[in-house]
Amino acid sequence: MQEINEIIGERISLARKNKKMSAVELSNVTGFSGARISHWEQGRRMPNIESIHVLSAALDTTPAYLLALDDVKINEGNTQTKIPLVNFNDANSSQSTSFLEIEPNHNNELFATTLVDESMSPPFFKGDVVVFERNTQAKDGDFLLIQIKKTNQILFRRFSIDYSDIENPSYTIEPMNKDFQIIKANDLELFSILGVYRNKYRVFL
Repeated sequence: MQEINEIIGERISLARKNKKMSAVELSNVTGFSGARISHWEQGRRMPNIESIHVLSAALDTTPAYLLALDDVKINEGNTQTKIPLVNFNDANSSQSTSFLEIEPNHNNELFATTLVDESMSPPFFKGDVVVFERNTQAKDGDFLLIQIKKTNQILFRRFSIDYSDIENPSYTIEPMNKDFQIIKANDLELFSILGVYRNKYRVFL
């Protein structure tokens, strides 16, 4: 059985290669020596949490992925329950399809993902772990994790419905951060709903 330092090393190496970055380039970006990066990737040593955050930012991935945290814990009453942690950082990667492979669970098919940008800040910030319920139904005002069908881009956004024309309602996919683009649509076929945000859960890594 692999040691955790070996698993973390493999994930650092894979994330670096997926970004088409050499070890020297990673060293230049992060300030870590090439020898240190080599030790981490070979599993001879393990980075501390501060180093993991620096690496994840440089590699466009999440600390949870590098640390091999493939699930998180949520509070349900007086107990803690594990739910899957899904990495949607790259919609074209094999990791994104793992959402479809998650086995249904007794928590109404809950899953979590780590936010990869500041588009919903505040109150949500890059690096936050957010819990969703797999659901294809959305109500006005819901916070949704969606996938744009044309580009496969995965976004976390606020969903609103304009009923000014009752026979032809329009839909808005809106970030909280005004530096990001608002999407307006007259047809729900523009995107797929991956999950609806559930705010009652506290997450533990």
